[in-house]
Amino acid sequence: MTFTNRQKHSYAHYEVHDDQHRLLWIGVLETFGEHRFFAYVPNTDDWRRHIDLEQEFYGTNELVHFNKISRVAAANLLVDAPRIDESEGRWILSDLLSQESLNFGDVFFAREESSVG
Repeated sequence: MTFTNRQKHSYAHYEVHDDQHRLLWIGVLETFGEHRFFAYVPNTDDWRRHIDLEQEFYGTNELVHFNKISRVAAANLLVDAPRIDESEGRWILSDLLSQESLNFGDVFFAREESSVG
């Protein structure tokens, strides 16, 4: 994908946390095409489609909270992203790794969604 093509795409960046305001995920929502939701997976240092978060984003938002943040804030949060416990959460990691991925260039060099919601 060229830089020119990335400019045609845009992403909205989100901090995903629980009721106690603990950071659970850093995510991006495509604001074009299928409007898929991707989460940063620190175990593998990549972005994977997270269907459960996607459904929660478009659903009731009862389990987690989505806070729209800037691209810069998302990049700064990457070091704080919690790793998935590979012994207790192996199934979660396996499921995420079977999903589509985005590369960092797509996430951070595409046009940023301008409206805050």
